[in-house]
This record gives sequence, structure tokens and C-alpha cells, in this order.
Amino acid sequence: MQAPVRSGRQALRLGIVEGTDLFSYSSAEQTVTIPAHVASARLSFWIHGVTAATSRDVQYVLLFDRPDHYRTLLWRLASDEGWQPYEFSLDEYRGREVTLRFGVRNDGDGARTAMFVDDVSLELCGEE
Repeated sequence: MQAPVRSGRQALRLGIVEGTDLFSYSSAEQTVTIPAHVASARLSFWIHGVTAATSRDVQYVLLFDRPDHYRTLLWRLASDEGWQPYEFSLDEYRGREVTLRFGVRNDGDGARTAMFVDDVSLELCGEE
């Protein structure tokens, strides 16, 4: 399978696109600090999901605000015809450090699941 790209030269690929479906987690994360003085903080990204699974695999996006506490931004299992946009307000996290984790879980049942992520941005607007 040709790796899809929404813009630029490459996108993040997570999960299993080709080969043997094994029980596995595939993820990438980034820690950022959202300044306290901004008027708003908005996370946006585009996803292209690929799956042959019908259950138990998952494509997800989590936001950790403490090591043992997270908010689920996205939890799905889908094959997309094209790129799908997502956007979330992170206003409640102003003045805090957060970790964003994009990931895929394959359960090893023989049906592969993957997810491509592109054009991730955190837009910080104005000052309070």
C-alpha cells in the first residue's frame, strides 16, 4: 500500500499496513506546554484510517495531563475514503504541560489496522 500523505512529503504511519497481524501497540507522542496567557488553544489534525478488523482493534488519540490521567480525544475503528479532519479545544489546559499520544492497537486476530496522521497543529490565539 502506498502511504497516503495529505500535504508535504510524509505522514505519520501507525499500526500494521502489510504483513502479519500481531498483537501490538504502535504510538507516537509529543509533550507541549500550553501558555497560561493565551485566549484559546486549539488542536487540529487529519487522519486516514485503514482497517480490515470488525472489533477489538482501535485507532486512538489521547491527551495526558498527568502521568496516570488522560482524556480520550478519539477512539475509533474505521477505514476512511480520504482524510478526515479533527479539532479539539484545549482551553482547559492553559498553563499546563500535556502529552498528546496518537496510536493504534492491533489484537493479532489476522485483520490489520493502521492509521495515518498528518498536518497536526496546536494553534494558540491572543492573550487574555
